[in-house]
Amino acid sequence: MALLTLTEAAAAVGKDRSTIHRNIEKGRLSAVLDASGERRVDTSELIRVFGQLVAVVDARNVAPDVAMQQPAQAENGELVEVLREQLRLAAERETRLMDLVDRLQAQLALPEGRGDAPAETKKGFWARLFG
Repeated sequence: MALLTLTEAAAAVGKDRSTIHRNIEKGRLSAVLDASGERRVDTSELIRVFGQLVAVVDARNVAPDVAMQQPAQAENGELVEVLREQLRLAAERETRLMDLVDRLQAQLALPEGRGDAPAETKKGFWARLFG
């Protein structure tokens, strides 16, 4: 699902921004920091904590003032567009996460030239100490 700023999240659930902030601080609602250090809340977290969203927030950062329609009442084209945008955002998040995993694995890798540790150094601490 989409990641929203605290202001967008508050509009999506029909609450004040301070309510969202307070729920994050108390650990009731989880949030992540984006690349610029701004807190973001996943829409699935909002639904988990507050129930059905009361406003649709366009993933292209358009003002969140459109009242949410039930899927049966929504225009098919609009619903398809929202879902496509959510899929695109999910794919971007997955790509960023995979890049982060690759960078972390590279940082944890053995220095060049060492290769794999010899079998005798793979023993446990006590076996190396007394073995």
